[in-house]
Amino acid sequence: MKKLVFLSLSLLVMKALPVTLQAHVIEPPEIIYAADKEDAKPSPKVIAPPTKTFTPLHPVEVADSSYLEGYLQSLLDTHYAEYDVVISVENGIASIYNIPPNESIAASVVMLIQDQPTIKSVVVMNDDIDPFGLGVEEVQPSRQAAQGEWFPEQIMLFPPFAADPRAITSSVSFRYLDDPFSRKTVAVSFGDRVPVYRWIGVGSDNEGAVQVSIEAGVWSLFDIEGDSEPLINSDYFIGIPVTYLCGNWSFRFRLYHISSHLGDEYILDNLPITLLNRSFEAVDAFVAYHFGPSIRVYCGLGYVLRGDSEADPGTGYAEYGAEVFLKRNRHPETRLYSGPFLGFHMRHLDENDYKLDQTYVVGMAWGRLPGKGRQLRVSLEYHDGFALEGQFATMRTDYINGRISYGY
Repeated sequence: MKKLVFLSLSLLVMKALPVTLQAHVIEPPEIIYAADKEDAKPSPKVIAPPTKTFTPLHPVEVADSSYLEGYLQSLLDTHYAEYDVVISVENGIASIYNIPPNESIAASVVMLIQDQPTIKSVVVMNDDIDPFGLGVEEVQPSRQAAQGEWFPEQIMLFPPFAADPRAITSSVSFRYLDDPFSRKTVAVSFGDRVPVYRWIGVGSDNEGAVQVSIEAGVWSLFDIEGDSEPLINSDYFIGIPVTYLCGNWSFRFRLYHISSHLGDEYILDNLPITLLNRSFEAVDAFVAYHFGPSIRVYCGLGYVLRGDSEADPGTGYAEYGAEVFLKRNRHPETRLYSGPFLGFHMRHLDENDYKLDQTYVVGMAWGRLPGKGRQLRVSLEYHDGFALEGQFATMRTDYINGRISYGY
């Protein structure tokens, strides 16, 4: 019955999307370099904005190229400082030099520039190509590219999974018919990832990037049908992920600790109750492949290094899934974009004899252009398998969940 309700609601949401999304539908740019001659040196490719029919709120005169060039360079220095990208602008044509070799990062650079109201087209240039006869030395200063950066603020190399119910993000959700607890519960999470240091130019083609981060979060569940709406359980998490992005592939290795605690009022309301200290440390390794900017598939394995004897978490787990972010709709007047997404996330835990634990999600996402930062998401989820909370992790459950989240 719950599956049928979820599918029915999902179809209604997807059917309503074309009506509610009235904006410029734009695909992220595909950075392709044509080869010429035997040395296969890339020649410039002009990437034109798909449409400029809107009227900018704060137009900048195209003739003032020096002002526009300085403004765009400051944007690049702010968002992509470690890549040392240089831009030249003349007559509304932006030429980008020293663009990052990674396709995903390069696409985000082009999107940032082509979305400016007075930019007619974007040209990705080689070091030895000078489109305006200004001299390569003047257009691209001979600056030594940085090899790394502390606390980078650019795109995340390995974003959390869209359908993972334990993604590191901040959210509030309403669950209906969560069997081990109550007909109506509210789940709240607070979490974030702090990038500490990023190395760029990693790999034989200098295309990869490696980052070390710290992430932490807490997931809490409340029974809103109880007399005092008691806290049922809270899970506390802290981890150190090392991520690597190269081309369409991305990887994550993570060491983490998690511990669970029952709420005091829930304990008093359910006496006598057996308290189990579910705490453990584990490592996991995941690999993901990106089919362009919109589709990602992934899988990974985890191994429990140490677990408390009171609530044995087993020895390991396997997870896999996929997510699709459909066509984005740009809203130039607000500098935002929106778009639907859907995905699924599967888990097999040793403590549950590797039985299937599954989550499906469909929803809408909003974020700031050029679209590589945090998002506000509103989604409908269906979970079928086992409870996610602490010592209840071996109990069967299935429920429908409406969620609002903010994060990567």
